[in-house]
Amino acid sequence: MTAMRSLRDSTAPVPAAYVPTGELRREERLCTLFRTAKLASAGGETLCRVRNISPNGFMADACPAPAVGDSVALQLCEGRSHLAKVVWAQAGRFGGQFLETQSVPDMIDEAFSSPHHRHRALRIAPKDAAATMLHGGQAARASIVNISQTGVSIFGFDLLLPAPARREVQVEIDGLDPMAGTLCWAADGAAGIQFKRPLSFEALSHWLWATSLSAGPDGQSESGV
Repeated sequence: MTAMRSLRDSTAPVPAAYVPTGELRREERLCTLFRTAKLASAGGETLCRVRNISPNGFMADACPAPAVGDSVALQLCEGRSHLAKVVWAQAGRFGGQFLETQSVPDMIDEAFSSPHHRHRALRIAPKDAAATMLHGGQAARASIVNISQTGVSIFGFDLLLPAPARREVQVEIDGLDPMAGTLCWAADGAAGIQFKRPLSFEALSHWLWATSLSAGPDGQSESGV
């Protein structure tokens, strides 16, 4: 019995979503949620992966994790932001405290049940990024308007495309391996491409981080693209 008590007492606590001091009914307030979300801060937009959530806060993975004291906005679906402050951070993981108490059932419903957002991956607008689209034996250079795990929206003045039609294309995003895709729409120099194989959370979050580091102070790529 003494050995068991010693082992239990020496076990280090595992960081979790922010829970107020004195709150002992954590298991009734904390909901496990392995969900990709958008995280906005003064440094721009990126992805995070929410591991658990409570009325008072959440724990998430991010590359890199924001700093303690940073103000962030968490979006589980497009258009719905929940303001929070980072209260702890370690390598690739952090905990945020909501500025206002949230309803966990409402947030779960928002993340998984909204008919308007059920099939749309969260889109991130990178500070500065470019891609090359290959179609019909031609290559066209374009800027990335926004990107998600399932597709990308691009714009280029020389991006001359026929009327919208689902056709096979290849897109080469700077910093990522070439990907096969389907051209879903095109109009006035802009186009939307759906990836044949979705990007992983790790691949896209690391790319967003690398892209933000390569952008200069004026938001332009150091390479001048």
